[in-house]
Amino acid sequence: MENEKTFNCPVYMTEETITRIGIMDFIRNPMLPNKIAKSLRKAFPQNITYSERGKTDYNLIQIDEYRILDAKKAKELKNQEFSNYVSNLGINYGDFLIQINYTSSEINKFLKKVGVKNLNIEWNK
Repeated sequence: MENEKTFNCPVYMTEETITRIGIMDFIRNPMLPNKIAKSLRKAFPQNITYSERGKTDYNLIQIDEYRILDAKKAKELKNQEFSNYVSNLGINYGDFLIQINYTSSEINKFLKKVGVKNLNIEWNK
């Protein structure tokens, strides 16, 4: 029952994270295969708008930092001033995970189609 609540939580992303990943530029890139772009559009809103981050009395999933292994870099990140703005992606966590998984599948299909057989990808371990 607790997992069900988590999967129904809205997903918010901080301004810094959206800026770092440049998702809208990526999605709008004409070189990005259409099926991959379509699947990303289902996870991210067409127009990202920000609202002030506030104290909330409800559950939400906030994506706000990259996971990093370097302890020094993690400490530097924690000491930085961060914007007080977040964007509601307009999707719940469960649907967000489904769309990201679908995007990964579309990327793999595209790579196979263009003949990529062996990638040096360690993020999928």
